[in-house]
Amino acid sequence: MNHNKLLSEPSRAAATNRKVRSHQNLFVASNFLAFLVASGIAFLPPANFFMFGLDGEMNRNGATQLTRFATAFPGMLATPFEGMGTIFQHNSILAPSLLPIVLFGEPFGVWLGYLACAALIFFSTYYFARTLLLDVGICVLAAWALPILCLPYHQIFITYPVNAINPIGGDTFSMGILALALIARGYVVRHVYPVAAALFGIVVWLFLANPIWIPVLVLVLSTVGIGIVVSHFGEKGFWFRTSCLILPTAIFGALGGGAYLLGLFFNTAASIFAHEMYLPGSFSWSVVSAATATAFAAGSNQILSHIVGGSFVVAGIAGTFLGAIRGRSILRTVARSVLVVVCVFWIYCFVYSAAPFMWAWPYPIYFEMALWPFYAIFGTYLFHTIVAGLCRKLGLQAWWMGFRSGLQAQPFRLAATVLFVGFIIGAAFASDPLVLRGLLPVNIDKKPMDTEITRRLQAAIGIAPNAPFRGYVVNVTGRTSKVNAEARWYKVLNQGYEAFGAFGNVHTAAFLWRFGIPTLEQYNELAEPAYYAVITRLLGEGDNRQVRNVVIAARENVPVMQSLGVRYIISDQPVPAPAHLAEKMSSGELEHYLYELPDPNLGNYSPTEIRIARDATAVLRLMSDPGFDFRKSVVLDHVSAQRLQPAREATLTLVRGGWRIRASSAGTSLLLLPVQFSGCLALEEEPSSKGRVVSVQRANLASTALIFSGDIDVTLSLRVSPFWKPHCRLEDAQDVKAYGLAKIPAVL
Repeated sequence: MNHNKLLSEPSRAAATNRKVRSHQNLFVASNFLAFLVASGIAFLPPANFFMFGLDGEMNRNGATQLTRFATAFPGMLATPFEGMGTIFQHNSILAPSLLPIVLFGEPFGVWLGYLACAALIFFSTYYFARTLLLDVGICVLAAWALPILCLPYHQIFITYPVNAINPIGGDTFSMGILALALIARGYVVRHVYPVAAALFGIVVWLFLANPIWIPVLVLVLSTVGIGIVVSHFGEKGFWFRTSCLILPTAIFGALGGGAYLLGLFFNTAASIFAHEMYLPGSFSWSVVSAATATAFAAGSNQILSHIVGGSFVVAGIAGTFLGAIRGRSILRTVARSVLVVVCVFWIYCFVYSAAPFMWAWPYPIYFEMALWPFYAIFGTYLFHTIVAGLCRKLGLQAWWMGFRSGLQAQPFRLAATVLFVGFIIGAAFASDPLVLRGLLPVNIDKKPMDTEITRRLQAAIGIAPNAPFRGYVVNVTGRTSKVNAEARWYKVLNQGYEAFGAFGNVHTAAFLWRFGIPTLEQYNELAEPAYYAVITRLLGEGDNRQVRNVVIAARENVPVMQSLGVRYIISDQPVPAPAHLAEKMSSGELEHYLYELPDPNLGNYSPTEIRIARDATAVLRLMSDPGFDFRKSVVLDHVSAQRLQPAREATLTLVRGGWRIRASSAGTSLLLLPVQFSGCLALEEEPSSKGRVVSVQRANLASTALIFSGDIDVTLSLRVSPFWKPHCRLEDAQDVKAYGLAKIPAVL
């Protein structure tokens, strides 16, 4: 017997395995680099389908403006430029796709942000597919397919434009799929601790960066995650590994994360006033699935886009069925779990289409986005199965096996070939880029222009850290009669396109934030219900029907507006006295007027007469009384001080994270602050403060009352976090419900 030969066989096998792994790693790395090349070329100008329109402005300018006022705090960030200092709906600073905009500005930051989002989708899809024990070639093909289908590469491939408006959606479902991959890896790696730490890090990221997407992900993550965990039941070390993977998240949720998340959603206009929310016109299947969505394409490309979207969904579901039947081990487990999610999703779709009360909930397609990685992976698995069968019949099995393992060519020839293919793909996309021109009423791909109105507003009320607060502006253009009040927001939106074409700026919300101009209106999924009630009942029109994430004023009520801090009104009709005209822009029949109000509340309103209201309806009726003087009177739900006198030398300054208030009083005084009240407000006293803050409480339903004595120098910071008073926003929701907010009539 040749012992040397027997001893050399294991070492030869090990060498072969190392060579295979080396080739596979080169194959994957080459594809990833080729993908980045293709994406970088595809996203170059003249492609302009990036963060377009009002939603795009909200996200890109939300990111840059938030950074100006952000503090090092682990939670949601306050927005001094929107809705009287509400919280923004995501933390742009933590998003891989939005951080480059903060760091590098436009246009390079936008290009780099989309490239980062594409890279994250590629990596997460590949990594999860590998945990399903699929061959390298299949995993790589799925990783190529998904970003091209959900990011703005080309007209015929984009399934739905949500990631073109805001790529943080791509960041988020990528993190979700990585979380599932880590759960699966936690049962096969030698040391579970690093995997458990990474998994917990992703959970915390979701809570801090984009919590409003957690309900979108939770069905997929919980169902598939439970399936993966259960599939390992009975294995050695099961309970220990499961505890390491699950307990940190469970403890985090129990200690505050759960209450924080519930508070974000329960303390919203859409939660309390769901019956007032609506979808424009009749139900449309375009908001249901990538298979039914209206493609943002022109001419024959639109038909091709529908075919691509439909094929994506059909192939994904068919491949999932195949995996559930023929797959082995974890592939079969995940496929069966995904089928459960698909069934629940389509039930939701039909309920959504039949029940108008559901229209306050997110469109079904947002929930489907959490399924897209599975569609890509299982669709590729189906493609592999079909092609492998054909190759066997045609005698091409050797070629197909080479593709599957990434070993078809010599290493460097393979890398060069893959890079060349990536360059060709990028060049093909760049030669016919996805552009907005011709797809919408006007070319809103251009940046909003600095107009006479924006220049006047920027000089008068533009915000900056450590600068005095100088008032808000509110846009009331596009108002309608009571008969057509339901469609008012969409009429405003359509007129906004006209204004953009005429003036180069819509003069509302995010189109003003770009220039550091704060607005009373807000464009936010997390719009607070008390704020919503004040705006719709006292500044609204008709039956107050709104959409879930937009709160806009429709008519002038000067006393109320001034009490909320409004200094300027933008209107398309003349506004009577006491407002006086500050600027006017005309283009054809379209006119935008800028009016200034004489006495806005800049943090210096100090009423001395306290009115007590038994419920929210009583508050609004008092505030709607033409004889109610906001300078002299304030409506509270309880008395914190018996006798008040006017404050002296009151100033309100914007600082990072909040508002700094300096004031003095010979006795006890109350300041009515043009800041949304919340139990999440944190009070910090400066060392120079010699007075005493008696209380910080809700005033006039949505505003903040600061009651104090002596000389004060304090800061109010809005802090919403799972790590600091996580129940505060949930308590806000309970307080306003107990105060009868949901019972206020549509018209006072």
